[in-house]
Amino acid sequence: MLSRGETAAELAVNVHLAHWTGIYPSHLRAFWGGRWGRSLKRGLQEIRTDPVHHAEESKLTGRYGVETYCMFLALISGLPGVAQAKSWPTIQPLHESQLIVVPGEEVDTPFLAFVKRVDGTPIYKLECHNGYYEDTSEINFSGAFQCALFEVHGKTVTGVNLLATAGRDEPDTEWWNRGRMLSHQLRGECLNYPEYSTLRHVRVRGMLITLGFTDVKWSSEQNREGYPMLESFRLSVDIVPDKNAQTSRAEPAPGPTPPRSCYP
Repeated sequence: MLSRGETAAELAVNVHLAHWTGIYPSHLRAFWGGRWGRSLKRGLQEIRTDPVHHAEESKLTGRYGVETYCMFLALISGLPGVAQAKSWPTIQPLHESQLIVVPGEEVDTPFLAFVKRVDGTPIYKLECHNGYYEDTSEINFSGAFQCALFEVHGKTVTGVNLLATAGRDEPDTEWWNRGRMLSHQLRGECLNYPEYSTLRHVRVRGMLITLGFTDVKWSSEQNREGYPMLESFRLSVDIVPDKNAQTSRAEPAPGPTPPRSCYP
C-alpha cells in the first residue's frame, strides 16, 4: 500500500532496498532523508513531471530497473543513510563443537547456540537440524544438515535467515544458502570449493561465522546414486567479532563459484 505522498516508483525502490539490505521499508526513512535519497526523489519527481519521460516511472517500478539502481547506490555510496541508521553490536566470541551422528531416517540431529552481546544479552540464535526435523521453527530445515541464524529480541525471534545473502535467489528460498549442507558436498570435486564444502565462512552484522565439517565418516551402505551414505561428522562453530562485516545479511562467499553439482 502506498504511503501518503509516495509514488509507485518510490514504493518499488523502498521494497527493493529492503530486499537488498534486509531492512524493512518502514525503517528506510534515514536513507530518504540523506543525500542519495533526496537525489533519487528529485529524479523521480523529474520523471513524473516530464511528459516525455513519464513512462519511465512505470519502468522504474520493474524488478530489474530498481534492483540495478539500488545496487548502483550501494556500490557508490554504501547506502550511507541506511548505514547510519544501524550499528551492529559487539558480540562475545562463541566456540562450539559437536559430534553429529547420522542415526538413520526420520531422526533429527539438532544443534543450538545463542550469540550474545558483551553484556550477556542473547541477540542471535544459531539453530541447526537435518531434513527430518518436523517441529516448529522459523524455517523448514532440509538437507543432511542445515544451520540458520536468526535475530533475537527478548522472546521474539525473527523469521529471516541471516546466513542467506541479499542476492536475487537466496532470500526467496529456505534451502539456497551456505548454511545448508548436503552429504555429497563433503566429498569428491566439491572439496575443491571449501567455502561450499568443509569450511564455510560467513561475514554478517559485525561477525565472522565459521562452520566447519570435519572427521567425516562414511557408511558401508550406499544411497540411491550408489555413493556411500554419511555416517557422522564433527560440527565446529566459531563466531568472532568482525567490525568490517557491515551487511545485514551474509556477504557473498569468497573464492571461485562451484559447479551446480556442488551448490546449491
